[in-house]
Amino acid sequence: MRSALRIGLGFILFALTSCQDRAADVRSARPVENRPKPTEAVRVVRGYLLESTGGFSFRPCDDRSEVWLIDQTGGDLAAASRALGSGPGSRVFIEVTAAVVGAPDSGAGSRYATALSVTQLLRARPAGEGTGCDEPPAPYIYRAAGNEPFWNATVTTDSILFVEPDPPARLAFRATSPERRGAVVTYRVSTGGPNRHTLTLSLERGRCTDSMSGAFYSLLARASLDGRTFVGCAREGDVQATLP
Repeated sequence: MRSALRIGLGFILFALTSCQDRAADVRSARPVENRPKPTEAVRVVRGYLLESTGGFSFRPCDDRSEVWLIDQTGGDLAAASRALGSGPGSRVFIEVTAAVVGAPDSGAGSRYATALSVTQLLRARPAGEGTGCDEPPAPYIYRAAGNEPFWNATVTTDSILFVEPDPPARLAFRATSPERRGAVVTYRVSTGGPNRHTLTLSLERGRCTDSMSGAFYSLLARASLDGRTFVGCAREGDVQATLP
């Protein structure tokens, strides 16, 4: 009788141990996308920021799926949502640097299969027709612009085009290699001929807000054309940028 009892208890302990082992195997076999991936490369992602209860979710431009956002920007996402959104459910177009990580184990984000860890807000603007995900590709390195006075400068691989309403209105410069000092990149260019013009364009990492549209940018811009100063914001285009 005692032998039968010992055998029965041994079988129960073996079954419990096997169940625990199988549970551990199941946990270790969870889908890779549900685990943190700290070594995954950070990349630029574009889409819509959605305010949700307990945080923010995100819908990429090239995908209808929705993921949870983990904000590592120091509050830039929340500031963009407050300034450019119209409350819960509203959409704000954002361009961020982020990496795919596992969704949180608890809280509002736990119902999502995947999350994005956002390290930097590059750009944010209200969602609207012809903007955001509907924007055409940006075939330049940088584009800077400002208001009062209105101006813009577009940097490509071989030229810098400066535009303003007043004469000379539109000037094209041959691009040269920029100077790099810390988080600042500076282009110094000039035209030839008797009517010589000189342009200095400096771009620096830092949050910048457009004074008219309220759009957020990650670059501050400062230009000096023939001694006149212009200030504004800038964004990186789809051509590889050179800013540190």
